[in-house]
Amino acid sequence: MDIFARYRANNCSIGENILENDVKNSIKEICMAKINLDDQFRNHLLSSYPVSADLLDHLLEDLGDYFSLKVHDFIGMRHRELQKEGFSNSEIYSLIQDEVKHRRFASSELSIRQIRRIIYG
Repeated sequence: MDIFARYRANNCSIGENILENDVKNSIKEICMAKINLDDQFRNHLLSSYPVSADLLDHLLEDLGDYFSLKVHDFIGMRHRELQKEGFSNSEIYSLIQDEVKHRRFASSELSIRQIRRIIYG
């Protein structure tokens, strides 16, 4: 089955009116595979919490995206977020250095210099 390139490229945001059902289901499987969720657990979540299936799928997609970030992507994203909040770069580097320690990255501890090099090249 052919899946449009814009949906294959790690983009799981799909419009309901755009794709046929079989393609939608394939995309949904790809999205759910990010966090390795099986139907039994998904049904358990639906019966345990007052959320619709669409909202649960959206939440799981967001969680999958969040936890699939690589350390370099996370640093770039956090740097932009903290800049928008008005932090100075020296504050940002220290915050990111601390945050990376507490995330689930398989990364050694990063120095402020390494963080700067990731951001600016």
